[in-house]
Amino acid sequence: MVWGPRERNKSQVALYNFLIVLRATERRFINLIGSFCIFFCKLHKNFVFLF
Repeated sequence: MVWGPRERNKSQVALYNFLIVLRATERRFINLIGSFCIFFCKLHKNFVFLF
């Protein structure tokens, strides 16, 4: 199967967009985990101060 430059360009653009979306969702997921860890650490410190 021989691809022309336009088809190859389309697949590259699709892959690039997919990587951008993946990177964005990954960053959002990491931020979510980070905020949850900070919240949990604060909660844990409060529990430590209580006991």
